[in-house]
This record gives sequence, C-alpha cells and structure tokens, in this order.
Amino acid sequence: MNILLKVPVLASAEEKGLVLDVAAVGIENPATTGRVYVRLTDGSSYHVPDGLTDWAIALLGVQQNQRAEDMSLFPCKVEFGVRDGRMYAEILERP
Repeated sequence: MNILLKVPVLASAEEKGLVLDVAAVGIENPATTGRVYVRLTDGSSYHVPDGLTDWAIALLGVQQNQRAEDMSLFPCKVEFGVRDGRMYAEILERP
C-alpha cells in the first residue's frame, strides 16, 4: 500500500470535500514506518497525508474505547478536504 489519499482544496465553505466510505483506520508497521492509512469499504487502502496523521491517531483512540463498549465507529462516511489552508477530515455518518 503506497497510494497517498488526494485531498481536494476547496475554494469556499459551500463546497464539499472528498466523501469516502471508511471501513477502518490503522497504522502500517508501527515499529518501523508508522504510516497511517484508511481502508475503504470497497477494500482499497490509502495512506493518510501528514496533515491528517493526528486526526487518524485520535480516531484510533476513540475506536479503541468504542470497542470496549461493543460499539464501532466503522464503517462511516468521512469527508476529506483542505479549507482555508487547513486539511480536515470529518465524520459525516456513523452506523
């Protein structure tokens, strides 16, 4: 897996970013590369851009807590984009 997720740059708040059906977020080879990825419900996977690494790691922590309560964040729809110079990822829908 070496495809980097292409996050669109949005010109205004009215524009929608890239909406994907995310099945999982994970860390590839934590002992070595530690690259964060998203796996989509269609089975494809993408590395997360550096600007979203903190978001993905925080999401992994939330997912760990949800699993302890027999709940899951995934699958979910996530919107990715860059607005006003800031990269973002926002969960739109959860199961």
